[in-house]
Amino acid sequence: MEPQPLPEPEGTHLDGLTGLPNRAALLRELDQVHGRDDVTLVMVGTDGIGKVNDAFGHRTGDELLRHVGRTLERLAPEALAVARVYGCEFAVLIEGAPAVAGVRLAERISSELAEPTTLLGHRVTTRAGIGLTAVSANAAPDADGVLQNADWAMNVARRDDAVPWHLYSPESHARFITEVTLTADLPGAWGRGEFSVAYQPIMALKSGAIVAFEALARWHHPRLGPISPLTFIPTAEAIGVIDDIGIWVLRTACADLARWRTLPGCEDLAVAVNVSTHQLRDGRLAETVLSTIAAARLPTEAVTLEMTESATADPEVATAVLRRLHDAGTWLAVDDFGAGLSSLRRLAQLPFTILKLDKSLVDDLATVDVMASVIAAIVDLADSIGLHIVAEGIETEAQRAQLATLGCRYGQGFLLGRPMPAAAIRGLLTAVPV
Repeated sequence: MEPQPLPEPEGTHLDGLTGLPNRAALLRELDQVHGRDDVTLVMVGTDGIGKVNDAFGHRTGDELLRHVGRTLERLAPEALAVARVYGCEFAVLIEGAPAVAGVRLAERISSELAEPTTLLGHRVTTRAGIGLTAVSANAAPDADGVLQNADWAMNVARRDDAVPWHLYSPESHARFITEVTLTADLPGAWGRGEFSVAYQPIMALKSGAIVAFEALARWHHPRLGPISPLTFIPTAEAIGVIDDIGIWVLRTACADLARWRTLPGCEDLAVAVNVSTHQLRDGRLAETVLSTIAAARLPTEAVTLEMTESATADPEVATAVLRRLHDAGTWLAVDDFGAGLSSLRRLAQLPFTILKLDKSLVDDLATVDVMASVIAAIVDLADSIGLHIVAEGIETEAQRAQLATLGCRYGQGFLLGRPMPAAAIRGLLTAVPV
């Protein structure tokens, strides 16, 4: 068994392993300089100590910690304090602003510690994640707060291999707290009544008739208020609840559509529901979709599943699922067509029914001379292979008129209607021709 460092005598302010000031000593120093605008705390977290312990024993690991401490003292000879805070975490208290003196020191520390060194006959390396924060009263109310801020920034840097240091700011910390909160609160939010579905109309561009609605998930957090789908959808994918949300939206949209289709003149109304990449990888997706549509007593052609082209990147999986849905009568739409490197080969391979022009193409109609010709070519191509075209992001009357002239029959966008709650749709359907 490797010898362990002796515990520090009660009341001491030195670290028993490295001889550096310890956390208590650092806090005492921070108390003395707290409120100054020209002092920065640099927190250094070293990775790889555990691997060194496992490979060469704790004596070598302990020597690596001493090496880190000596390196910090050498690189910051004028520091107000160099301390070992806890385990493999160190701190350097220096004069100067974080964005200048702190960054300069952080880059030197990162570069120096990345160099291999020989300790007790073994060649070892370590990586440093470095957090920077000011000790001014505006940055934190007390010394503990300063240390907490620097520790958080250090852990951000340790999670990001691309950047060795992270500069603390209240804004970035607030975003992190929100991210943690949303990650904890998202599972089951739809069952707690926090989710709703908003519906954006899809219209025939010449007549103004509503032909369908796109169903869009909305989350109203009980404390944080409305959360953008751009925020919660990636979180849902990361923590594995995107399938549950997708099924909930589909069931809600089908139930709403079934009620709307009982209104006079609305018998052919349809709804479009987005499908994520993760959902397409689920071999049960087709049966789940078809059973949900059947439970709502809807014809399969009343539901369109929308997906980005990137969602079909795995053709073996996507083809089987989409063929099953297409053969059953469900419509399939390629969303955001033209936003990236669109593949005509994939359009030919997969059984799509609708091609949705990305908003960027519509936006460029007024400024890019050849865009009208590009859209006209896309419309001709779609017609030749039996695809319907829906233009997204229509915001002006000029865009609507030009798209209609180019042969685009359907569209959606703020000009035609913003996303709205289900309660508002009934009144819209009785006021607008369908």
